[in-house]
Amino acid sequence: MVSQWVGWYLIMLLVALAAAPLAMRLFRGLPVQGLLLARPLGILLTGYLLWLGFALGLLSNDSGGAWVALLVVAGVSLYFGRNEFADLRAMPWKQRDWRTLLLGEALFLVAFALWATVRAYDPAARHTEQPMDLMFMNSLWSSQLFPPQDAWLSGYPISYYYFGYWLLITMGRLAGTLPEVTYNLGQAAWYGMLLSLTFGLAVMLLRLPFGKARAQLGHGAAWLGGLLAALMVGVTTNIQ
Repeated sequence: MVSQWVGWYLIMLLVALAAAPLAMRLFRGLPVQGLLLARPLGILLTGYLLWLGFALGLLSNDSGGAWVALLVVAGVSLYFGRNEFADLRAMPWKQRDWRTLLLGEALFLVAFALWATVRAYDPAARHTEQPMDLMFMNSLWSSQLFPPQDAWLSGYPISYYYFGYWLLITMGRLAGTLPEVTYNLGQAAWYGMLLSLTFGLAVMLLRLPFGKARAQLGHGAAWLGGLLAALMVGVTTNIQ
């Protein structure tokens, strides 16, 4: 379980790095060059490219197809974000807001580890919609037809929105974990992203210049606001 968790974390980090130049290009008007949005952007683009490639018969629904999709995303990202990436490299070290990036990554890492531990003590998919969730993931994993086939209704495609499951399966393909492991580690990774992305959005909004004087909130106050936002969205709202 620990080795699989480490593999998932490294893949999630790799996907974020692949999309980082494009994130800097798309969100260059935001503080921290929009890098706090790189991970979800990378997951979205990689999953969508694999889905589209599979639908068109250009990519296979397996680990090889997922890695090809990630490499294409990385290439496109570097091409369109090459100027922003070069500007970041030329920027003096003191002007780079690495502390905010590291704080956001630490929040993701801690939340990911904590929820993976919770799932390790209760890994079964046995209540509410969990059996259906796992069924969809197994169907997406094994289907060699498009649209993906429904495991509960043989000969028919899945008649349900499944793109979220597809993104999980895509990350599982890259990490080399089967659906039953992907189901639990994916939950933990998504929870880590919920907290880190909420933190990032709040920090970036709080760091934007405001008022006639174009004043800017200090880093400490922005970090505190980001942590409070993550706490309220991802912890206190789910206290039960």
